[in-house]
Amino acid sequence: MEGKKRKDIKKELKRFDPILKEIFSEAIGTIYYLATGEKIGKKVKVISAEIRLVKTFRPDILVEADGKIIQVEIQAQQDKNLPRRMFRYYYAIVEKYKKEPTQIVLFVGKGNPPPSEYKTPKLT
Repeated sequence: MEGKKRKDIKKELKRFDPILKEIFSEAIGTIYYLATGEKIGKKVKVISAEIRLVKTFRPDILVEADGKIIQVEIQAQQDKNLPRRMFRYYYAIVEKYKKEPTQIVLFVGKGNPPPSEYKTPKLT
């Protein structure tokens, strides 16, 4: 029974994923300002949200504005692997676009948000 509940919850979250991406894409200027304190211009170009290296990465929202790459991930549930995933997105974006992205995580779930930093003994 517990496994069925988890499947149902995941299915429900997947259903809302495209809706959340569309809503938050429209508010990228506000999201960026709230996260960084900087404003971006009105000309925002949505760039491919598919990044291929050996593996394909699909950030929720990836845009270029004022020469900056901005990535937004919408997280609806606790995920201890989120920092590692964000690090992988960071690397993939730098490889493809040759620019360091500003990364923003919007936690829309209940409870404590996922960890905000990726830490590993060899990465400082």
